[in-house]
Amino acid sequence: MEQPEYAVYGHHDSGHSYKVCLFLELARLRYQYRMIDVFAEPSSRPTEFRHVSRYGEVPVLVHDGLCISQSNAILSYLAEQTGSFGGTDRRSRAAINEWLFWEMSRLNLGVANLRFALRFETNPPSDVVSLYRRRAEDALGRLNAHLEGAKFIVGSSLTIADISCSGYLFWADQAKLDLSKYANVARWLADIRRLDRWQPPEAILTSIPAEAGARADAV
Repeated sequence: MEQPEYAVYGHHDSGHSYKVCLFLELARLRYQYRMIDVFAEPSSRPTEFRHVSRYGEVPVLVHDGLCISQSNAILSYLAEQTGSFGGTDRRSRAAINEWLFWEMSRLNLGVANLRFALRFETNPPSDVVSLYRRRAEDALGRLNAHLEGAKFIVGSSLTIADISCSGYLFWADQAKLDLSKYANVARWLADIRRLDRWQPPEAILTSIPAEAGARADAV
């Protein structure tokens, strides 16, 4: 059987890992997914992962001799390398980059951190939770306003801006965020769910450790 062209190191609770794998699924690309226990001591993680992960974090994409970290950097690389979901001209590509940076500094800062505090922390400080919630709700409000009358974030078709910004929102319930308050965001996520080959995080991200085997996805 032909070896997958791409390898992704990730974790089943990582929305950033989900973004990368979702791109590969939607683009119908063959890849191998390897789960890394990010809660384990760094020195106990597989040697192969420590070799390819510059920052000791997931996700990491390995392709054609390159090891790329940070989910939005990976999405940008994949869009350029494959010609999929990357915009059609200079203006759209610039807009996509703006949203990728905004996702990390605003949406992710609120939603992902709020989810982490509520899901993984024991008795997180209430003021910290409130701060994350305010940031999440502010970002959702801004995204909701942008999506008024727009099917996708940039242009009329899916781009990596949508893949990036939607990643953690499929776990909004785990962050105790009510997306019904953001009708345009809810509609946009429903449109993404209807895309051919879309799958939820739980269906894509396995919890089988890398050393126990890997999942190879074939088109």
